[in-house]
Amino acid sequence: MRKRKMWVGYLFILPSFVGVLIFVLIPYIDVVRRAFMQTASGQFVGLLNFKAILHNKAFLLAFTNTGRFVGVCIPVLLVLSLGIAVSLAKQTAYAEILKTGFVEKQLSALKELQSAEGKVVSPMDGVVSAVNIQVGGMTSGTADILIADTSAEMMLKVQFSEENKEHVIVGANVKLISDVLMETEKNAVGKLKITAIQQNTETGAGVEASIRIPPNTLPIGISVGVQIETSKKMYSGCIPLEALHQEEGNQYYVYTTDEKKTILGTEVIARRVVVTVEYKGDRYAAVKGLSVDQNIILSSSKQISDGGRIKPQKQ
Repeated sequence: MRKRKMWVGYLFILPSFVGVLIFVLIPYIDVVRRAFMQTASGQFVGLLNFKAILHNKAFLLAFTNTGRFVGVCIPVLLVLSLGIAVSLAKQTAYAEILKTGFVEKQLSALKELQSAEGKVVSPMDGVVSAVNIQVGGMTSGTADILIADTSAEMMLKVQFSEENKEHVIVGANVKLISDVLMETEKNAVGKLKITAIQQNTETGAGVEASIRIPPNTLPIGISVGVQIETSKKMYSGCIPLEALHQEEGNQYYVYTTDEKKTILGTEVIARRVVVTVEYKGDRYAAVKGLSVDQNIILSSSKQISDGGRIKPQKQ
């Protein structure tokens, strides 16, 4: 029974012993063996490696610095530590000075808290954006309460749809739209511009524009709308994009309806009309080359060509 208990104990410490053997003892023995061998050939050289080390300037400098540290710094540190400990234990006048120096910082903070009747105030103006502590809980010493600094610039994020993103460009002037802001508050913001544009990551469609707001002008968290100021220009004709076709290069054309008289009567055919594009948006294009009385073909269920017969359906 006793031998069985001994074997159980040996089996218990066997994993630890194997780990120490592999990661400590065997590498240490190998280091000692290599100290007497030549690195390149592996030939036994005795104490030649140690003789070479004793003539190495880097080793001698490191050995000297270590000796100075062990011979000077450590004894001084021990003497000072022992002297301070003995002085504190004997309650001498010097001990009182040391104690005061150690706790003065903590005492000053507690005195300030006492004079404020336990109220902790923020060192700056701002808005509390997050409270990461519960009533009665211990503070963690990190960011227990987060405050948004209103004295710094704010960033207004505005989302635009796909059909409006063509007007969203960096540097474009914008105007605030809000039912809760007074006109004086809007004027205090001043002229605003779009400073950055990125893809809308929330919906995956459209874009998100960033607009810098001057400090101390708008409340944090307020929802406002914006209006982009764009230059207006009148065009002679606008057509839907689905009616516009493009050849190789920058030549555009549209199909219009026309009438052709035949033996069987009058037929409606398609005519190819070359146009000049003055402006192209997401839904419409401004073109030149069409008259007011021409009917354009928006789409077709079959492939059409210039002069081909069609059956129009008015929309």
